[in-house]
Amino acid sequence: MNAPVVNPGKGQKAMSTLFSVAQDENKGVNILWPDNSFTPLAGTMDVAPATSTVSAVCQEPEVATPVEDVVDIDDDAEALIGPDTCDEDPKGPKHLGLIVAINDYPNCPLRGCLTDGQQNATEATSNYKFHAINMRLVFNRRADTKAILDRLNWLVSSAKPGDTIFFAYSGHGASIQDRAPSGRVRGVRECICPVDFDWSPERMITDQQFVDIFGKLPKGVKFLWISDSCHSGGLDREIPRHNNSLVVKIPRLYPAPFDIRWGVEAAKAAGLGHSKAIRAFVNGELEVAFVPGCKANQTSADTEINGVPCGALTHYFWDTVHSLPKTATTKEIVDAARNNLASDGYDQEPFASGALADKVLPLIG
Repeated sequence: MNAPVVNPGKGQKAMSTLFSVAQDENKGVNILWPDNSFTPLAGTMDVAPATSTVSAVCQEPEVATPVEDVVDIDDDAEALIGPDTCDEDPKGPKHLGLIVAINDYPNCPLRGCLTDGQQNATEATSNYKFHAINMRLVFNRRADTKAILDRLNWLVSSAKPGDTIFFAYSGHGASIQDRAPSGRVRGVRECICPVDFDWSPERMITDQQFVDIFGKLPKGVKFLWISDSCHSGGLDREIPRHNNSLVVKIPRLYPAPFDIRWGVEAAKAAGLGHSKAIRAFVNGELEVAFVPGCKANQTSADTEINGVPCGALTHYFWDTVHSLPKTATTKEIVDAARNNLASDGYDQEPFASGALADKVLPLIG
């Protein structure tokens, strides 16, 4: 199978500011800071080289074995993000962020999610009022179910009226059959896949769990939520490749076991569609701009641009943010990014929803 190549057109634009990576000779860990001069992810962070062959066939997942000596970016490394360039008043409203990015799935790895996570963190601390100390990053093998849920609860419990929060997820997702406590099939639910995902309810985070967690946010909190996966409709990613000058999409998803597939397809055949929990929630009273990577019947792309693996949504979203005035609304940004994606051969259609979709990007608050 050929290695992925750069998608032509607007995707050739230079990547937005990303972390550069250096080696701390004293501590032996990767230290990251905003820098325009370094090619992101070159030879670090467990990312396969650009010339590596990536299998499109994934095995059924097994429970990930914790690796204690793997250094990922997380709470104890938040200070390594680098000097803050924001001017947030320490006595004023806070800006809080949680960035989750997973390439290192045991049986179905991705390649572009760590780039997404680094870019999301860099954008927040370099161009908006986010202090590194108020950003929590959990990447790769540390991003298990408990770790993500703990940090989601931290994000919500720390927020007060007037604060701004930012949650970005980049990784796999899946569809599962939704049953009532009585056992009656109610439809199809979506979930994100932590690194220890194994199809059990204990090792996934469903759309209803997100509703329950974010439903605890106090009124007056501005919220930007970016999901570079097929949230609320597939939650999987795929990687575009070239074959005889045509873009061929190879699915990047967990193959559901037969019994899981049977249940999902049976629910669809009975006319029981995808859960609308997220859609109803973000279009309710929550002050949120929600940006999923694509529509419910599409897939988000795990791609490569300028030799760097990345998520198509994340790259085009921030590329578009930098090309538009700061008065642009989130919807205007996403609409323009969608047009750029289409012109470069991607068929995913991201959109913006929520009470803040027609207002300026919530991070500006």
